[in-house]
Amino acid sequence: MKERKVGGGMKKIVVIVVAVLLIIILVFVGRSFFSNDEQRKEIENEVEKFAKLSEIRDSYIREQSNSPGSDDGLAQSGKDGVGDTVTEGDGLSGEKPSNELLKNNWFYMLEEINEDFEAWLIFESANMDYPVMYTPKEQNYYLNKNFDMEYSPLGTPFVDIRTPLDGETDVKILYGHNMGRYYLDSDIMFDGICSLNTAELLDNAGTILLKTKQGTLTYRPYASVLLQEYTKAADYFYTTLSFENEEGFQQYFSFIKSMGVYTTSFEPEYGDKILVLSTCSFQIERGRRVLIAVLQE
Repeated sequence: MKERKVGGGMKKIVVIVVAVLLIIILVFVGRSFFSNDEQRKEIENEVEKFAKLSEIRDSYIREQSNSPGSDDGLAQSGKDGVGDTVTEGDGLSGEKPSNELLKNNWFYMLEEINEDFEAWLIFESANMDYPVMYTPKEQNYYLNKNFDMEYSPLGTPFVDIRTPLDGETDVKILYGHNMGRYYLDSDIMFDGICSLNTAELLDNAGTILLKTKQGTLTYRPYASVLLQEYTKAADYFYTTLSFENEEGFQQYFSFIKSMGVYTTSFEPEYGDKILVLSTCSFQIERGRRVLIAVLQE
C-alpha cells in the first residue's frame, strides 16, 4: 500500500511539473506574439509616415504643374521643381531660393521641415520611395530616427558622411535598414535590394532616381555583392571612395565581379560615378548586401 501511495504521489508531482511548464511556455509564446504584433504595428505606423511624406511631395508637384505660372519660375528645373539640369540663377545651385520658389518647390518645403533632408530616393523595383538624410557631424543619427527626428525602428536612409552628394568622391554610399526579419507583406526600406541577386534581375531592375537640390541623378544597377563586416574584402569596398587612375577603377570593378553577380548589358567606364545602396544581410553573420549602380549621363 505504501509503495502505491509513493507511486501515485510521484505521478501527481510529474503532472504538476508538466502543467507548470506548459503554463510557462504559453505565457512566453503569448508575450512573444504580443511583442511581435506590437513591433509590426509600430513598423506599419512608420511606413505610413513615409507614405504621407510622399503624398505631400506629390501634392506639391501636382499644384506646381497646374499652376498658371508654372512655365515661368520653375520650368527650367523640371516638372517637379528638382530637374535634370541646373542653370545659373534658377535657385537650385545652392543659393538661397526666391520666396516664390520656396513656396512652390517640394524639395525646399521638406528642407524647411528638416534641414538634414538631402535627397529623395526612388527605386521602383525595390519598392523604395524615401527621403535621404545627411548629418556630417553624426554618421548614424538617423539609424533609428524618422524624418521628424523621433525614434523609429525603420530609421531613415542616410548618406555616408565621407561621401556627401555634392562632394567630389567618385562613390556615394547610402545606408538603410533591412526589415526582412519581420516577415512583412512587402519590401520596405532597403529590403528589396537583397532580392536583386541575379544578372537577369539586375538587367530588368530599371533605374534608380536620386533627386537632389542640384538636380535628378539617374543610376543604372550594375552589381549585387554580399560582404561580411570586419573582413579585408569589406574594408576594401567601403574605403574605396575615389579612383586616382583607370587602374584603380578597373581593380574596383574586378573585385565586384569576383565577389557578386553583375549585369552584362553594359560595362562601367573609367570616369563613371557610382552609387552604393548598403544594408544588412541575414544570409551570413555580420552580413552586408550592397547594390552598385552607375550614373547615367
